[in-house]
Amino acid sequence: MITQGGDIIYEIKINRTQELLSYNLDGKWNDYIAVQKNIIRTMKQEKFFEKYSSVRNLQSGIDIRITTKGIKETFGPGLRYKYLPRELKELKVAVVRSLPLLIKMGHLLTDNVENFHGKKETFGYIVAPVIVDEKKYNVRICIKKTIGTNYFWIHHVDEIEKSSGLLSPSQETDIIETQNFDLKLPYHSEEVKTDLNKHLCENTKNDKE
Repeated sequence: MITQGGDIIYEIKINRTQELLSYNLDGKWNDYIAVQKNIIRTMKQEKFFEKYSSVRNLQSGIDIRITTKGIKETFGPGLRYKYLPRELKELKVAVVRSLPLLIKMGHLLTDNVENFHGKKETFGYIVAPVIVDEKKYNVRICIKKTIGTNYFWIHHVDEIEKSSGLLSPSQETDIIETQNFDLKLPYHSEEVKTDLNKHLCENTKNDKE
């Protein structure tokens, strides 16, 4: 980790080919259930869920649990995984093992967003930069918040324009401008909570099989 001017500058670098090989997904990319099973099986063999039963986001102090249920959600039907183009499917899989570090070092974009279906749980959203095969991406992480426990729920991966720099969690610069976090959402309006919920943390009921 490198610090500069009081800001924490960090790089999370991932070799896509190396990561994908570990899950044995050849011929299974379009079968989201097989993808779920293979990733969870590999993670259990590595004792991933034991090592990262709780991860603290340094910026906010929020503790977040990564569970098999969250892995099933993020690699689920609809636009969470099943209907994504192959490139985005591979990126989601490639970064999944780095989720603990991404959660730990990421920037809390917003917190306590109401469930637009009227359920009691709320959501939080973290964004963190990552480099996959020398390309810069943003990983958007949805956190499901229930009474007493916060859970990793869904993650998405977006390419960052070449002109963008890596995110420093302690920067005061607006996260949207710094990372070109372009989701076409009205971040500075009253509609932000509903739109963040719909776009960043898609509800399973809205996903088509």
